[in-house]
Amino acid sequence: MSTGADVARRFRHWLVSIAIIVVMTAHAHADDPFLGRWSIDPAGCQTSGNTAASTPFVVTDHNVTWYMASCTIKKSYRIGEGLYLQAQCLSGGKSHVMPIGLHLKGHGRMTVTWDQTNTGEMKRCR
Repeated sequence: MSTGADVARRFRHWLVSIAIIVVMTAHAHADDPFLGRWSIDPAGCQTSGNTAASTPFVVTDHNVTWYMASCTIKKSYRIGEGLYLQAQCLSGGKSHVMPIGLHLKGHGRMTVTWDQTNTGEMKRCR
């Protein structure tokens, strides 16, 4: 039969375990190499322009925004240095599902395939 002290000790152990898992998970997301602001043209990091090159490409855990589109990530998977997304995007008042491919190309560089069109290389904004 468990005593009150045994139950309290097990409960504290469970809480510490949960806290460690939460911290490790949060740390993993913060270190995700795809998350952040990217731009084709370095000037796009400083302003929100009116072209694909002059607008930052922003990736979060749940969304991608770029140029004239705001997307919610519905599915994602990784293969090697690539992250492949299926996203529900709103652009020009219309909503559609489209693929987005992100591929790391060395330190601070990535290529993007936007709705099956290669957009060229982007650099991480600082």
